[in-house]
Amino acid sequence: MDLFCDRCDAKLTRNPLSHADLNSAGGGHKEELLSDGEYLLADEIDLMSFTDKQPVLITHYVSTTCLRLIDHHDAFRFQGCCGPGQTHKYNQVCWKCKYQIGVIIADCLGPHFTAINMERLNMRPKWS
Repeated sequence: MDLFCDRCDAKLTRNPLSHADLNSAGGGHKEELLSDGEYLLADEIDLMSFTDKQPVLITHYVSTTCLRLIDHHDAFRFQGCCGPGQTHKYNQVCWKCKYQIGVIIADCLGPHFTAINMERLNMRPKWS
């Protein structure tokens, strides 16, 4: 699956994401939830609440080979106990227009992943 920014239509995936097998998903504290290049929908897995960002796509913590998201310029958005863990503050933005798209969760209190607001994405380019 490829992802495109809803605001500027930039392609956000370097390589297509593939749906993860629920049985292979991690979930322990400080563990990667998914392998690089994999995704799950938030309603497929029991994670902390993201009610203000539904529907949500869950991906690898820092998907350097697949996703083209960059860190938000505000360092405050990366605060947590031992790493970024504030679910209500977007810290991942579109590489091209800086549209706030997702949040990296990498605190010591649970698994590490990136939650992406699907309402800020498209699965196909709007303008081709």
